[in-house]
Amino acid sequence: MKTYEEYFTNVNTIVKRIFETQGTRIEQVAEMVSDAISKDGLVHVLGVGHSHIIAEEVFWRAGTLVPIHAILEPSMIGHSEITKSAYMEKLEGTGKIICDYHRILPPDILIAISNSGNNSMPIDVAIEAKKRGVKTIGICSFTYTKSLKPRHSSGKKLMDVVDVSIDNCGQVGDTCI
Repeated sequence: MKTYEEYFTNVNTIVKRIFETQGTRIEQVAEMVSDAISKDGLVHVLGVGHSHIIAEEVFWRAGTLVPIHAILEPSMIGHSEITKSAYMEKLEGTGKIICDYHRILPPDILIAISNSGNNSMPIDVAIEAKKRGVKTIGICSFTYTKSLKPRHSSGKKLMDVVDVSIDNCGQVGDTCI
């Protein structure tokens, strides 16, 4: 099999696995988003490192919902100073700052994305948002997350602190071939 064929086969396998296993969770999230928007809330989407690309994909694009707010913290997304962002995304204590600065309050919801589900910043933000009564969603690779020791001082990972967690069905190490 050629490399590009292997790549497309693996991507299709992952997409099929998401389709077969995550439907109920996706429907729950759709209800949460609908409820928040019907109450004039925002959908805050946060990702650090490469996971920020998901937040960019749903923000300010043709065909997307208007009340989407991408939280693109420059020091944590890696557009520049990639080595710095690798440290910053693991920094604890950012949740209150991010929630205060972006005014994350009910009826808003938060979607936090971390492929590993183990970086402290999205965990901190999800914990703080929940303290404020904001509904939270996490997107991560369950397989990858379960293979790691918790990095956050709470001993928890993203999937442990959110109301609904969606498995992106990715592989350990964030690779496809």
